Amino acid sequence: MNRFHEFMRSFQKTAPAVLLLGAVYVLGGYTGGIDSERVLFCYALTVILAAAAALIDTEISPDRYARYYTSVIGNTFRGLDRASFQFRKGVRLLCERHYAAALDTLLGVEDYQLSDREKAVLFFFTGTCYRNMGYPTNSAKYFVESLASGMRHPDAELGAARGYAAAGSVNEAKEFYDKLFEKNYHKLYYPFLYTDLGMMYLKAELPDEAIGCFRQGIDEKMDIHSAYGGIAAAYLVKNDVSKSLEYFRRVAVSNMADFEGFIVYYINIAKTHGCYDEVCGFVPVSRGAENAEAVGSLD
Repeated sequence: MNRFHEFMRSFQKTAPAVLLLGAVYVLGGYTGGIDSERVLFCYALTVILAAAAALIDTEISPDRYARYYTSVIGNTFRGLDRASFQFRKGVRLLCERHYAAALDTLLGVEDYQLSDREKAVLFFFTGTCYRNMGYPTNSAKYFVESLASGMRHPDAELGAARGYAAAGSVNEAKEFYDKLFEKNYHKLYYPFLYTDLGMMYLKAELPDEAIGCFRQGIDEKMDIHSAYGGIAAAYLVKNDVSKSLEYFRRVAVSNMADFEGFIVYYINIAKTHGCYDEVCGFVPVSRGAENAEAVGSLD
């Protein structure tokens, strides 16, 4: 929704009350004998006040952001102070995917005197900007600071875990993943947590640990398609091509949503670990007939 439509919606919401008050004043003054110029002035003044109220309502309305963002922001940064205006501008830029500008704006909010709750929210969105820009270490740092300031949204812990994992900080990431599992967040919110943890180990060239995580996900019937794919890749890292192809076949018949993307990933892993010549004849280059033919050839 663009700014004009947001303003018009707020104007429709706020104007009636302001205009009604203005009408009461004008009519009262008119019966007392005020002249037509003052009547027009009062009407003009009430319209201006209604427009101002609509602008303020538009600026502070949580409807301006996605519902996900409003669930994190809550009632913070709803005022007319400079910190709130700058924070809201940063979130708008983030919503519009202007990540560098959003980050610069949000970093500037740190210069103001903030409550712990405001710091928690601000650091959450700063971490989100860094994550979207591809700076996982900085992202993890800000999610950790958000948690230290009192953030209770589960995505803050997930953001910290994924940031550390992407940065290759296995031990730090594992601490946060353990906390998520302890709180049963893999059952409440994130059925992909075992896959996340397995992919972290796979990236760190720890295939046995990765396979263990993927198998746990399969045992608990969580993100099974991705878990099969992770095991197939892990066996390539172990140079066990036969076992890898066994799990590749399971991926191929499991209706994975992004099977083509997985193929690209699988081939790259095979090339990296010197297995490409052994798997290329079994891996389809696209979905459809070639996929079906390749699956049959693995029997």
